[in-house]
Amino acid sequence: MIGIIFDCDGTLIDSEEAYFLSWQEALKVRGAHMTLEEYTSYAGHSRAHISQKLHEKLNVDSADAILEDARKAFHLHSHLIIPIERTLKIVRQLDAQKHELGIKMGVASAASQLQLVQNLKRFELVELFDTIISGKDDLHEYSDPEGTNKPKPYIYLHTAKQLGLHPSCCVAFEDSGPGVKAAVSAGLLTFAVPNRFTEQHDLSGAHFTIDSSEEIDLQELLQKIYTHLNNS
Repeated sequence: MIGIIFDCDGTLIDSEEAYFLSWQEALKVRGAHMTLEEYTSYAGHSRAHISQKLHEKLNVDSADAILEDARKAFHLHSHLIIPIERTLKIVRQLDAQKHELGIKMGVASAASQLQLVQNLKRFELVELFDTIISGKDDLHEYSDPEGTNKPKPYIYLHTAKQLGLHPSCCVAFEDSGPGVKAAVSAGLLTFAVPNRFTEQHDLSGAHFTIDSSEEIDLQELLQKIYTHLNNS
């Protein structure tokens, strides 16, 4: 049995434009600005992490106040969220053959459980996964003074546990540096699938990187997975 675990934002769905605009608006009312280049360094982190870093950088209001304004603005831009077809194609192909191939599938996202499920329901994806784990809400059994969300490994350790599998039997698909670091440090075979917001991230830790312009071929993908796992 193999577990295949997908990040959500930036991997399954393209929500980064909406997030970027929401942070821009939260900063605009405070007399500050964020460029696209600046935002790319935050992509892949939780909103709580980003709001804290912006608070420390700008020294305005509280991190909670910045986060709340960004959340309100995000809903105004949610119409910009679209599916990332190259990865959704693979998800649907795997779902159609999951019993034959001996595969379980999960989602491991830094986002809140509410936001995560809402986005997956929007594109009728919830039922395709055996477990859906939020780095914000579902890691209570882990303790770390630096936090438990990505780039820490706990979300992947927990998702593998929920699938009933050892991390060494699991594969991760991640678009960002923090996500890749989380998956690799948890011991998963990791595929980096960057997008325009994360293509400049350090993804060197990933076992394989699939350029944003490339389609993902299921048979080639499975061959890489089986070869790597059999040699581990």
